[in-house]
Amino acid sequence: MNPNTHIESYKQKVNYLISRFKIIPKNSVSPKFIINLWTLIIRPIFDYAICFAKLKNKTSFKKYIAQELSSFKQLMGMRSTVSNEIIKDMMTYDPEQFCQEVIRRAEIRWDERKIHRISQEECSTPIQYRRETSTLLLTWKMI
Repeated sequence: MNPNTHIESYKQKVNYLISRFKIIPKNSVSPKFIINLWTLIIRPIFDYAICFAKLKNKTSFKKYIAQELSSFKQLMGMRSTVSNEIIKDMMTYDPEQFCQEVIRRAEIRWDERKIHRISQEECSTPIQYRRETSTLLLTWKMI
């Protein structure tokens, strides 16, 4: 339950995955492919714990977000000084909005269990955590 030990164990796993992905030559794949790899393989490592950290305290939540953004920068081969807003636009994902929506839905489901009603309409709508950006013309030279 300690975020520092949890993040340290994440770092080892994520760094291993990133080192495996570095073998892929950048000339043979598009940046969008690398972004998809991060979304499918590395992001889920963070997603399940980041919401719990938001409920626990703000300090651990900020550590999780910093580590998540850092992993994306590392995989894409970007400098650590690149703005987090630019990174969120490239990821087309905002972890803070994602957590808020997951927590809101969990509270709705918890309240429904108390009164023994299930509202399928409220929980069946997709989570709106995506950022409206276009990575269509994203190239390695731009990064």
